[in-house]
Amino acid sequence: MDPSSLSRYQRAYLDFYGIHADSENFRFGTFESGGLTLSCQLLHSPTNGKGTVILVHGYLDHSGCLRHLINRLAAEGYNVAVYDHPGHGLSEGKQVSIDDFATYESAFSDLLAHVRSRMPPPYDVVAHSMGGTVVVDHLLNHPDSSLRRVVLVAPMIRDATPWVFRRFGHTISPLVDYLPRIAEKTSSDLAFCAGLKTDPLESRVVSTRWSRSFIRWQRKSLNAPQSTRSPLITEAEIDTVIDGAYTHQWLHRTFPASRFVQIEGGRHHLLNEAQPLREHVLDIVSEELRR
Repeated sequence: MDPSSLSRYQRAYLDFYGIHADSENFRFGTFESGGLTLSCQLLHSPTNGKGTVILVHGYLDHSGCLRHLINRLAAEGYNVAVYDHPGHGLSEGKQVSIDDFATYESAFSDLLAHVRSRMPPPYDVVAHSMGGTVVVDHLLNHPDSSLRRVVLVAPMIRDATPWVFRRFGHTISPLVDYLPRIAEKTSSDLAFCAGLKTDPLESRVVSTRWSRSFIRWQRKSLNAPQSTRSPLITEAEIDTVIDGAYTHQWLHRTFPASRFVQIEGGRHHLLNEAQPLREHVLDIVSEELRR
């Protein structure tokens, strides 16, 4: 592909998701991880002066869901790198399914190596929901990680699924691969919530194999060592997707130096809340990256 141009399909993607970029500074690309070709997008700042921020989306979502954050960081002069998890968005892999949760962390580590060879340091990360789980896993597996600032937005260490339903899903997973995704109000922006139902890259199903692998990760995480890292953790006051109390306690124990900010009135998709709440969340992220 001519690096100075965007195909009409790529331009259609940017326009559909409202990502402000042009052929001079934006690159669609791929990288290899675990035998899969994964999609990534690199947005280069004209100045390169502020380093690079890596963005990590949540389960069932994709890079386009982070458009507001992408646009904000680009406007502030950061290089931005964002990718789709295996089985999500434009990446290869069985749809929103995984056999081993460690596959996500491996993909993130491979993305980090890909970015290091193309974009300047320092390297910061902002991760939402399951993306936060992946980054946490990375920090615990790589205490010497080159990541500088870490911002976790509504991270998911345990989901809010009642125990009986979680057990049911674990039991039927060898027999049924997928269950319908239940629509929830995860943002006060009703247009965003409606868009999740029509977005061609959003999954309409959840994977029972994914649920089983996440449960195994949770059991393993019970023995996680403490970390000296001090991530900023933003929590949604009204979050029906995660088990907020358990997640808070686990993160506080595992990262004693972490800092917590609760977003009053916020729901799980904090980066896609209605205004002015969304701008408040973006301001918090921006201030942390400048710290």
